[in-house]
Amino acid sequence: MIKVNKALTDGNATSSKSPMQKISVAKAFDCVLGEALYAPITIPSFRLSTVEGYAFIHSEKHQYDLICDVPIADRLSLNVKNNEAVFVALGTFIPNNADTIVTEEYVMANDKSILITIMPEQFAGVSSKLQPIAKGDLVFESDILITQEVIGFLISLGITEINVHQK
Repeated sequence: MIKVNKALTDGNATSSKSPMQKISVAKAFDCVLGEALYAPITIPSFRLSTVEGYAFIHSEKHQYDLICDVPIADRLSLNVKNNEAVFVALGTFIPNNADTIVTEEYVMANDKSILITIMPEQFAGVSSKLQPIAKGDLVFESDILITQEVIGFLISLGITEINVHQK
């Protein structure tokens, strides 16, 4: 899907066509993708976290009750209340009505709540809704530079290893 490719990368990276190696997606930052990638699953339209942190409904409040142990797949139907937050990893689904994600360095947390020390702008850390993707759709062309956003998106697709050109 070229729209996803264009939205998540800054264009094609130049590759010296060095030999390829298979590596973990988590270790692929700043590498050059060695082959085109296709969606291994069908995914509906949804919003992703572009940072790791706590998703919540932006307001003037700074303290939120923490919702714990929400499986990633269940976040698509989860609606947080105005006084609730849920932890989200980079590149994962966020609750339906959450509109902002605050990163951990701006939060004091315990098992039951978080206190936001520096409030982010509304919509920070939240991707716009992506188009639905069908199994087999092209998601990235080869020879692109792998960014944090690309890594997050690949992880959300369940892709754990990719071929990259050696550095």
